[in-house]
Amino acid sequence: MVSLPLPYHNQMDLPQEIINSIIFHLRYDRTTLRALSLVCSTFLPESRRYLYQKIALARFDQRTYIPHECFTLELNRNTELFTTLSQRNPSIASYIHTFAYVFDPSHGDKEDICEWLNVCLQLMTNLKDLSFLFVRLPLARLVQGCTFELETFRYGPWVTKWSSESTDLYDFITSQCTLRKLMFIEFNPHGGDFKKFLWPHTTFFPQLKHLIGTALIIEHILPTCSPTSLSWVMFYGGDFYHVPNLGQKLEDMKSLCLHGGHIPVETRERMVAPLPSYCRHLQILHISGYLSEKFLSTNFSEVPHFPNLKIFIQSLPIPVSWQVWNKIRGDLATYLESRRLEVVAWFQELHHLQVAYFQQLPITEAKCFVAYERGVSEPIEVEAAEVWEISPWI
Repeated sequence: MVSLPLPYHNQMDLPQEIINSIIFHLRYDRTTLRALSLVCSTFLPESRRYLYQKIALARFDQRTYIPHECFTLELNRNTELFTTLSQRNPSIASYIHTFAYVFDPSHGDKEDICEWLNVCLQLMTNLKDLSFLFVRLPLARLVQGCTFELETFRYGPWVTKWSSESTDLYDFITSQCTLRKLMFIEFNPHGGDFKKFLWPHTTFFPQLKHLIGTALIIEHILPTCSPTSLSWVMFYGGDFYHVPNLGQKLEDMKSLCLHGGHIPVETRERMVAPLPSYCRHLQILHISGYLSEKFLSTNFSEVPHFPNLKIFIQSLPIPVSWQVWNKIRGDLATYLESRRLEVVAWFQELHHLQVAYFQQLPITEAKCFVAYERGVSEPIEVEAAEVWEISPWI
């Protein structure tokens, strides 16, 4: 998709209104739109504004860390993308609304990649959603000279070569007046390094409504905002229950996502136990984990403790093969029946609960979630996109 080679270069003599209408109706089906552009170059110029809207550079096993529905290129194609955006067709960069770069943590960040990224980012004037993960370079170098106004920013420094005392993140966030969602996760953290990262006590981000991070990150950033959506990355341990005025901060929380990773179910339940007393108006509970027999068979005992809950989601966003998934999950019919019985009990206890989503297939497959709705006897298969719109896993 980077250079969009057109082997047939066929032209169709169609009115531009017809071409625009076809492209508009295919704007969410990028696979079909790309195929159409490959077959007939007449559709290419207008199609680009949709084909290039969401782009990510990452290894296959890193796709958990990128926004859903991004067109993902392997990292070895980064030069091709950078060349296209900066030299061959710079106007394409203005079509990009979502961009994610997941660095290879096994290699240092090369200086030339930093320079290429910065050049391309300066051209992405309409960028709204930006992700940098496993990065070993100061944020200021990557975004220097950029004029975009972000709504979402995901940042994951690899802290072996990154100073936790840096003010890069603070300076960048304060410059983004439209920012509503922040994900900040220190990968490979060293003990209490982040405790030295202190922002001015007068810091406040009233526009920040969605916060994602470890307990240590939440502890430091939660006092600066009043989010309605919180995602807690639990596998680094710790908690944030001693944050001042925590009850006031979480009282109006509408959505909570718990990323348990490989931690035992019992540990997760113990860590979560105090939350119902703070999140009294919680409507969406999302529990995300890694594929394991224990996680698939658990009864999610946390759910009944949130009396105003309307939606529950269980997800396993790590990409795995069918063979691995089926081996761990076991018989699909048995799995779905156990989920159904669990939800029936919840519907009886939680009068506001309307639907529960469970992942039944690998996240990259079609209809990978199944939904149990109140008053509907049979489960409904749904796409990952529907769940993502309710509660993104990153």
